[in-house]
Amino acid sequence: MKEYRGLAADIRKNNLLEILTETADKEIVEKVMHFRKHVPFRFLSPWIGYKSDTQVEKDSQDYKNEAPYAIFRDRNTIVINSTWISFLKSNYKLLIDYGYWCLSQYVQSKNPGVPDIAGKLIKPAVRGSLVAQRMYWQIVFDQVEQLQCIYTHKQLTPQKFDVEHYIPWSFTAHNLIWNLVPADSSINSSKNNKLPNKSFLKDFVDLQRMGLQIVFDKSPKNKLLDDFAVFGVSVKELLNLPSHRFFELYDNQISPQLQLAHQLGFAYWNYPNH
Repeated sequence: MKEYRGLAADIRKNNLLEILTETADKEIVEKVMHFRKHVPFRFLSPWIGYKSDTQVEKDSQDYKNEAPYAIFRDRNTIVINSTWISFLKSNYKLLIDYGYWCLSQYVQSKNPGVPDIAGKLIKPAVRGSLVAQRMYWQIVFDQVEQLQCIYTHKQLTPQKFDVEHYIPWSFTAHNLIWNLVPADSSINSSKNNKLPNKSFLKDFVDLQRMGLQIVFDKSPKNKLLDDFAVFGVSVKELLNLPSHRFFELYDNQISPQLQLAHQLGFAYWNYPNH
C-alpha cells in the first residue's frame, strides 16, 4: 500500500482507514479483501466447526452453539450475537490487548531481526519527548561549547541544534541516547525517515564516544546512561575499550539494523556534496 499509493509512513490511522474503506481502486479492494477471505469464517470453528465458508455463514446466522456473530456476505456485514454484547463490552480492553499480544508474537516469529514489533503494531499517537536527551547533549556542550554536525560539518551551539535519530525513529520506535546526536536543524527535514549513508558512521561513533565520556564524568548517575546496556558491557567498560573496539561494537549494533531497514523499504540518504 505504501509503495502503490505513495502513502507517508506516518499517515494518520483515520486517513488510512478512509482510503481503505472508500476507495474504488480495484487493486486496493483486492488487497483488503485478502484479509477478509477466511478469518471471519475460521474464527467461528470452535462453535460451529468448518466445512466451507458457505456452511459457516449459514450456521452462524442461526447463532449455532451461541456463536458470537453472524456473517452476511451479501451485505458485507457481521452481526454480533446479543448474548455476547455484555461480555465484549466488559472485557474489551483485555481482549484487544490479548489479540495484539498474540499478533506481535506471530509477527516477531516471522521477522526475528526487526526490533520492537509490538511498538510498530501499536504506533504511539505522539513520539516521546526528547527533553532529557537534549539535556544530555547540553551537558556535552557545557564542556566543549561547540560541536560539529556529522552531516553538514556546520558548527553547532548550545542554543541552536536539533536532536536527530541516526537510525530513523520510524524503524527503531525508540529514543535511546546511543542512537541520537545533535545535528544541524536542516537535517531532520532533509533526512526524515531515510537511512544515513555508511560514510557518516565513523563521525557518528566518535561523537557518541565523546558525549558518553563527558556525561559519564560530569553526570555519572544520568539515567540515559542505562541506554548503553544494549552493548552488553558497563559504561565504564565501554569507555575503556580501545577506539577500534568501541567502533566495532557500534558497527555491529547499527549496520545490521540499517541493512534490515533497507530491505524493508527504507531508502538511503546522503547530504548533498558530502
